[in-house]
Amino acid sequence: MRNVVTLGVLVGVSVASPMIYQRLIDRADEAKSQAAAAQVQKVASMPAVSAVSGGKARIEADAKGHFTTQFKLNGRRIDAMIDTGATVVALNRSTARKIGVSLTAEDFTHTVSTANGEVKAAPAMIDVLEVGRIRLEGVQALVLDDKALQTSLVGMNVLSRLARYKVEGNVLLLEQ
Repeated sequence: MRNVVTLGVLVGVSVASPMIYQRLIDRADEAKSQAAAAQVQKVASMPAVSAVSGGKARIEADAKGHFTTQFKLNGRRIDAMIDTGATVVALNRSTARKIGVSLTAEDFTHTVSTANGEVKAAPAMIDVLEVGRIRLEGVQALVLDDKALQTSLVGMNVLSRLARYKVEGNVLLLEQ
């Protein structure tokens, strides 16, 4: 009888172990996600200057359905995609350099989660962002390594400063 009870306990433990292990992994992943979100929120909460002019912009979707257009960042023309999944504007290091943002290796102090995993990022400030007749000053951004980000992304910190944005068919309308 003792062997049967011992066998039952061993079977119970072996069945429960994977579930307990998975819960521990899920909790660790959740903690990492919360820490990364807190880092991005810290950058996103930096003070920003209000919009200085009102205007509109109309962006047509590309063949893949993405809203990509030319923006002016600090007076330099940059192709970027509107990304509602991005908390802040995200630039690669080459683009940051092109718009006058110089960084050192020591500036990459934040860890952020991307679709390709966790990467180091550096906080930066875009003095002026323009698209169409919309102009915003003091826009926070994160700069990632060129290998980690190939396309510049315009995130929710820009969209949230607009009076409205909406999609009509294959056109994104932005209004300041």
